Amino acid sequence: MARGYQGRQQARAIRAYHANRLRSALLIQKAWYTYNNEWTTFLLLGCLREREVDEKKWARDLYVLHLHQSATRIQTVFRSFVANQRNVMALRIQQACRQTTRQKLAEHWRWLDERTRMAQRVQRLWRQTADKRFALRLLALQRRRVANPFKTMESLSDVIGSAIEKSLAYCDPYDPLVGLTLIGWLRRLGLDDFYDVLQQHGYTTVASLASVTEDFLQSTCQIKDKDITQLFLTGIRYREWLSDVAEQRRVVQKLEKAAARHDKPYQVARKAVTDQHAVVMRWRHKLDKAQADAADFAHPPKAVRRKLERAQFTLARAEQALAECERIKADKESVAAAAKDAWTHAKAALKPMEANEIKAVFLRQAAAPVDSNEVGGLPDDHDILDDAFTAT
Repeated sequence: MARGYQGRQQARAIRAYHANRLRSALLIQKAWYTYNNEWTTFLLLGCLREREVDEKKWARDLYVLHLHQSATRIQTVFRSFVANQRNVMALRIQQACRQTTRQKLAEHWRWLDERTRMAQRVQRLWRQTADKRFALRLLALQRRRVANPFKTMESLSDVIGSAIEKSLAYCDPYDPLVGLTLIGWLRRLGLDDFYDVLQQHGYTTVASLASVTEDFLQSTCQIKDKDITQLFLTGIRYREWLSDVAEQRRVVQKLEKAAARHDKPYQVARKAVTDQHAVVMRWRHKLDKAQADAADFAHPPKAVRRKLERAQFTLARAEQALAECERIKADKESVAAAAKDAWTHAKAALKPMEANEIKAVFLRQAAAPVDSNEVGGLPDDHDILDDAFTAT
């Protein structure tokens, strides 16, 4: 705002300066022509100057009027051209929309007709095989009665526990990938495009995929994306990873308790060495003091001699006790160090397993079915798995 105000002030000063120059020039001309007795010439020149100014203003107004008329004609023609083009484009768009709508309706009707015919065919086959399926069901029931795995169990709790343990191989409420067929397993992971390739190479169940390697996926299945390869291998081995990391955690916890159990005697032995070393230093100081007292006499008195002998005897016993404490400390230290090293190695072995555990947990979360119908804002499974593999 200050710059605008200053600019206006400067422009006003410049205009005032030019006006003052013009006024001064007119006064000088008037005085000159009056002095030479040519006042009429000065008046005539002033009139001509004002007329020239009026003519320039008229020419400028005429040019602006002509410019406005030309712009009006151009705008009229351009607007009519744009309106014509809009009408033509609108007609074309309407024709394309009508054609697309007719095509979509025809495709939808054809799909409905195809679905109806397929439903009728499935229903006809289902009714034709109803008796056979009933007979197969009865045969399966008889075979189950003959081969009952719970015949030898008498306790109801044992039967229930064994049944639950065996049923987890077919349905696990905490693992949505358990009990799926191969196509269902692949579709749940978003890998159903590779079903035909796996079928051609004899992989018909999820359990048969245990022998699949990364080289097989890259060479045979032509999977070049690293994230898809890692997703495939994680889906095959995630249960093994979870069991391994649980077992390794139990081992680490056991070794931690063992290390703490062996470290406590080592700390006690270490404290005993420190205390015994203080005792040795104290008696060594007393021995030095007794020797200094005995040096004052050519023939030390009996009390001084007894004090010196007592200090020497006690110092010798204290040094023997210190040596014994250091030996015990060395033994305890070796045992505690071995237990701590075993605990450290177990923890180091657990770290890569925890990375695999994170992948397995993210995989189970991504494969879980969504209960809500409002799934429009949910991320894709591949996006969740890519974020998980990138984080690990």
